[in-house]
Amino acid sequence: MRELVTKAVFLEALACRTKGWRLHRVERAEPGADRDYETQFRTWQGNEIHTRARAALGDGLLLRSGDVAASARAAAAAIADPALPVVFEATVTAHDCVARADALRRDGDGWELIEVKSAKTPEDGKPPREYVDDLAFTLLVAEGAGLTIRRATLMLVNRDYRLELDGAQPLFGFVDATHAARRRAQEFRAVVADVTAAVLGAREPEPTLILACRSCEYFGVDCLGVGIPDPLFDLPRLSQKKLDELRPYARIRNVPRDADLTPPQRRVAEAVWQGQALVDAATLAALEGLAHPLLFLDFESMATAVPLFTRTMPHQQVVFQYSLHVVRAPGADPEHRAFLADEGTDWREALFAQLRADLGDAGTILSYSSFEAQVIRGLGQMLPHHADACEALVARIFDLEPVVREGWVHPDFHGRSSIKKVLPVVDPALDYGDLAIGDGGAASSAFALMHAGKLPRHEHAALRASLLTYCQRDTLAMVKVYDALRSLPR
Repeated sequence: MRELVTKAVFLEALACRTKGWRLHRVERAEPGADRDYETQFRTWQGNEIHTRARAALGDGLLLRSGDVAASARAAAAAIADPALPVVFEATVTAHDCVARADALRRDGDGWELIEVKSAKTPEDGKPPREYVDDLAFTLLVAEGAGLTIRRATLMLVNRDYRLELDGAQPLFGFVDATHAARRRAQEFRAVVADVTAAVLGAREPEPTLILACRSCEYFGVDCLGVGIPDPLFDLPRLSQKKLDELRPYARIRNVPRDADLTPPQRRVAEAVWQGQALVDAATLAALEGLAHPLLFLDFESMATAVPLFTRTMPHQQVVFQYSLHVVRAPGADPEHRAFLADEGTDWREALFAQLRADLGDAGTILSYSSFEAQVIRGLGQMLPHHADACEALVARIFDLEPVVREGWVHPDFHGRSSIKKVLPVVDPALDYGDLAIGDGGAASSAFALMHAGKLPRHEHAALRASLLTYCQRDTLAMVKVYDALRSLPR
């Protein structure tokens, strides 16, 4: 059978034909045996949501995936069977594209096309743009294959669902996206021939500098960003309009000094132009009033589409781990404390009890983002009898990240202020490259999989050790950054 373009490749190729061309060849390659924890978590959660969605939609035929041609024939036969009210995972092909419909439900002489997602229903009831695109692609292909689609619907996790009230609110909510999906499918129809020709062509399309390059994994490795240490994307909050203005300069050092930049963008550009860090003494002065002991705190949390505990909502962050470095007096060596929950239990009370004891009643709690305050407030919501104590802890939090962002602009931060951008400048020997788990997404996914019993039991001990090491690295990094800020010339 001829090559066909999948939804994932098509949607990427809309913005960048070059990336679509490359991803198409990656998709056709033999998949590797190993998968990272984030991918495993997304796969597990997606399968769980789809299984529950099929149960909620009622009797129907689930088609198995396989060879595209055989899958399309099986789908056509199921669609032609008037006795089937719902067909799940139907493969359709048209316009040199292939799509799998999560569900097709009979609607008179046509069909309701249903796209299942693990995201929450939107507060405003409007279908999110990225999900409309998913739905629109399948709509384009399904109608191209000859199906009559009467409605296009998003089936999402009901934001009002609560585990302890199971039955009071359904797990799923439906968002009618027919109008938005049809409008977007019409836009796709106008470009589908161009997109598929580019993706399926023998030669890689020539890349152009666009806003999507900023987050593209190819940009600095094997594309336009290779060998450019100061790409335009290092400018914070770079808009499409501003990129269009600056594109001829290709990199920050070439941008004219009189260019129209926002104050944050100008600070980053100045650091590049001068080839040295910029320090704002007034911002750094905020560190002078911090009371010891200094308590450097970092949380790791997980969020699942279906709540795992009472008094939690879909996708609510549930903290399962923290690391704490305590500096009791100026110049003192930091002491370390840690908590890692026992997977398979409800650990929230135990975590809060140890956290409260470790933080004590005095001193400044230092975080590196607003996340720690959000997590503690979330604990107060889940454990309302501790709400006042949680608010008292939040009142002691001082966020280091804005001090770095506003008070220390270094050209090697590349316009960012995240701990992983700052740490290599502060202490090049202390990085995350040696860690088995080296970022929050992997940590969250690994623990969630352990908690759900989706990883072999014999792997748990090593994973727990890796989680403790990673979280400890985060708070040690905060100590190093704080010390570096204090030593900057005023």
